Amino acid sequence: MKNVVGNDIDNKTGNDVNNDVNNDINNDLKELAATAALYLRRLSNAVAALADRARLSPPAGIGGGAEMEEIVAGLEWSMSAMRILSAQNGGNSASDCAHIVSCLKMALDSLQNGDCVFFADMLEFEVNPVIMRWQIWSASLCKT
Repeated sequence: MKNVVGNDIDNKTGNDVNNDVNNDINNDLKELAATAALYLRRLSNAVAALADRARLSPPAGIGGGAEMEEIVAGLEWSMSAMRILSAQNGGNSASDCAHIVSCLKMALDSLQNGDCVFFADMLEFEVNPVIMRWQIWSASLCKT
């Protein structure tokens, strides 16, 4: 069948189009979940390494703050990804995101006060468990 200007018209029904759109959205969400799972694994390793260095050679182990800036940027991306995935998959990332923000504020305050051990503890025992939980959850979404 051709439309008024002579172009072929696909004979899809409204339901077919909706199914195509839903499949595209589901594929995009699975791709986001897969990307997040890989990224979160790397982010978790970076957070653990920074925490270890902060304990072993404070404050030199923390460096000039560039790595922490990268970690914060990574956490911002991760929180956005988790919000999107949670909204579409019935999760609740809001409390985790609030917890990470609160912990980062305390960690950075402690760092300004020269308390590298508390800084490291916040990263290792408060922030990293959330990152690891998100990594496992996002990896599980790839399999559904």
